[in-house]
This record gives sequence, C-alpha cells and structure tokens, in this order.
Amino acid sequence: MQKRILYWDGTDGGNMIDVLKNVGASRNSKHYANIQRVTKCEIRNTKEYTDPGVYYVKVYHGIGVWATDHWKNPVLLQELPEHVITGMQQDKITLVIDSTTEGHSYKEYLNRFKIDIFKRIHEDCEKRNIPIHKIDIIYGDYFLHEGYTRWCESNNIGDKRLTIKWGIAWHNNTIWNKPTELAIEQAIRDVGSKDFLSLNRMYRPHRVLHFYELIDKNLLDKGIVSGVFIQGTDTLPGAFSPDIKKLFPNIPDDYPEKINKHFPIELDDCSKSRQVAEMLATHREYMQNSLLSFVTETQFYYDAWFPTEKIFKTLSFGHPFILLGCRGLVRCLKNLGFKVDLCGIDHTYDLIADPEKRAEMAHRELVKWCKLDREEKIIRIEKSMDDMRYNFELSHSLQLYEDTVLKRIFLP
Repeated sequence: MQKRILYWDGTDGGNMIDVLKNVGASRNSKHYANIQRVTKCEIRNTKEYTDPGVYYVKVYHGIGVWATDHWKNPVLLQELPEHVITGMQQDKITLVIDSTTEGHSYKEYLNRFKIDIFKRIHEDCEKRNIPIHKIDIIYGDYFLHEGYTRWCESNNIGDKRLTIKWGIAWHNNTIWNKPTELAIEQAIRDVGSKDFLSLNRMYRPHRVLHFYELIDKNLLDKGIVSGVFIQGTDTLPGAFSPDIKKLFPNIPDDYPEKINKHFPIELDDCSKSRQVAEMLATHREYMQNSLLSFVTETQFYYDAWFPTEKIFKTLSFGHPFILLGCRGLVRCLKNLGFKVDLCGIDHTYDLIADPEKRAEMAHRELVKWCKLDREEKIIRIEKSMDDMRYNFELSHSLQLYEDTVLKRIFLP
C-alpha cells in the first residue's frame, strides 16, 4: 500500500500555523525528520496539493486549550491557513492534530470549566467551512472517542464526524541507554535503600493530598520524596484551598500549615531547565536507592486513561509501583501487556470511582508496604523479579508513540 505524503510549508522547521500563529505546535524540523525515518513517508514543502496527503500539526496542550479561547489563546481551527482548508475541501489532505502529550478528560472541561469542546470544534468548522470529516485528532485520553460518539448521538450529528484515536506519547528511546540491570536489583543490595520513592515535580491537588498523607501517617522519612507547588513559590498557595477542599472534603482544614512545614522538597525541581537524559539519570539513581515507586500521575479525578512518562519510566527502570491515577489506569497498563501484580501490592484501589476513596486505599497500600520489615520486602521483590524483568524488557521493546501515532497516520 502506498505511503502517505506529509505536507508542510514552514521554512524554519514548522508548519505555517506554527510560524504565524504560535498555537503551541511543533517548531522543530527534527520531529518531521523523525516521522520520515519511522514511516518512510514523503515530505513535500508545498501549498500545491497534487496528491492526497496529511497536514500534520503537533500541539503540546490539552484539547480544551487549542480548541477553545477559554484561556485567551489562539484557537487552532480559527488560525488554520486558508490553503489548508482548500486542500481539505478538495479532498486532497487530512488535517492530523497530534495532541498526545496531554490527556485531560473532556468531562473535566465540561464539568469544571463549563466548556463543551466538541460543540466548539463543530462551530469553528461550520464558520470556516472546514470539512470536519477530514480532521483526525490523536489524543492522550483513551476515552475521548467514546465521549465524542455519545455527544454526536445526543446532538443528532450525521456520518461526517471527527476521527478520534488514542495515542501514547512515550518514546522508549527517551531512556537513552538501556540499563544492564533493573534498578530494583541494586536497591535490594543497598542496605540503606528507602521503602519508597515519590517524585512530584508539578502542583496537582491530588499531590497535595499525597503530601498530607505522607505527613499524617509518618511516612515522609521512610521514602525519597520530592514535592513543589507552583513555579516560583515556596509555600502552598492559599488560593488553592477551596479547590482542594471541594475535591477532597475530608482533608483537615489545617493541611496547608502542616504541609508548609515540610515542603517544598526540590529533588527534581521543575523550575530548572533540565535535559530529559539528565533528569532520567537522576530518577534512575533514586530508584536504585528505593524499593517501590509511589507514582502520582498527571490526571486523577475524571476517568481518563492517560499513562505518561511517570509510570513508563518506572516500568522501564524495573521497579514495583503503587499508582495514584485515574480509575482503571492500572488495568490500562495490564491491557498494554505489562505485569501489574507485583510484590503483593493490592491494586483494587484502581477500581474505585470516588477519587478521595481511591487515594485513601492507595495510601493504605503504601502504609502496609512500609510496615513490612526489610527481609519481607526483599522476599516479595525477589518473587516478583521475573515479572519486573518482563516489564523492563517489554518497555524497551514497545514502540508506543510510533505504533499508536506515526504509523497510524502515515501507514494507512
């Protein structure tokens, strides 16, 4: 089958939409070169769409950011060059929006910000006469397609609809050099290794709850823990208290005071410019000195299967884990082929719909783990070593971004 053509019209490394309007799309010509290397597609720098092809834009924000003006930012479809729209109308090109680096749930935009993202996209297409069936969105949340299908049915939308696919923005070559052994193998040899590792580089309300749980349950000294708030601040901002109390009504009112006594802890400070390789080398060192990772994923409240580098690097370095993420995310990893039943950790918290109860159960597992004596921990780790080695090998063999994004675009 003939491979598809990638059209782009920037001279400084990005599509015209990047160069002129800066909607958060990729400006790096190396990214286009990587597409060509992986898929062997033909790249044409032209506005003359003589053959069917793809106009590809990679964005680095959630769909609510580039599809609406709620945050006073340019809207991708409103800034789309006219020649691209013409090519779509002529059935010559498909607009592909790669939005896999974020996976905010459409429910979050609707419930928290009162934004109907599907309605906004359809309205912009109607205003500019953009054929909506010539738009492919590849998004980080598995459930976006399901939500869009229900929205179309409830709004009597016909056959001409967006195409929405799930993509995973994890490159296994992000870990620049495959380790020769699992991090956990070194951790069990180190008599000073901590019970757990918890790295938290950016503010999220569920991470604030996590900080409080570590303090309240006297776990802070048992782990290697980092936690910052908002870039440039050194205390938990009081302005976030209503949001946190709304999400976690049972958290005590004195939580900011307690947290501010211990945090921020900047082991992997998000305010510093760090190369990915440098940061992952540091994370690997921490994993080699801890017996389990407590992973606080990016998304937590709404049902969204959006696994990120936070859990993938844990699997890639060979570490057992407890995952504080959206409901079903552990099951998502299992569906991807990973072994998730490790070291006696009970992941039934993964099935709990209520976010606060899910967090409570996940931290209960951490408490149980920390109460085990070191000998029992090592026995459990050694029993799960083959499964962790399997995850280690699988994570380095999977081509998730290439398979779920690039090849699906350019190898129809």
